[in-house]
Amino acid sequence: MQKQQMAEREAIIKNKKEFMMKRQQSDVKRMLERQKTLRHDDYVQMTDLCTNLIWIETMVTSLDHMDNTMFRLQQLHFEMANTLAEHLEKQLSSSSLTESQRRVSKKYRLSVSH
Repeated sequence: MQKQQMAEREAIIKNKKEFMMKRQQSDVKRMLERQKTLRHDDYVQMTDLCTNLIWIETMVTSLDHMDNTMFRLQQLHFEMANTLAEHLEKQLSSSSLTESQRRVSKKYRLSVSH
């Protein structure tokens, strides 16, 4: 008797789960039909996320933008470090330095330029 009740409950839960999954899939399909691109706040079915071409294209585009930004920032930091090294070199050459201090300055400038 209890086994039969448990089986009935499990069947009811399974049916509800299947209904919810089908409803979720249809909602996502309707949403995608209404708009051709996904926004960051859109709901996406997790099982379809990695196979959704729109999502993949959007992700690749976002990564390209991020890569370009990181490259530009890296170049900016190199320029800033080089400018600082040149400024330090000018300061050190104008003041009276010992030979060891000049070697340290030159070593620092070379390490920054690479």
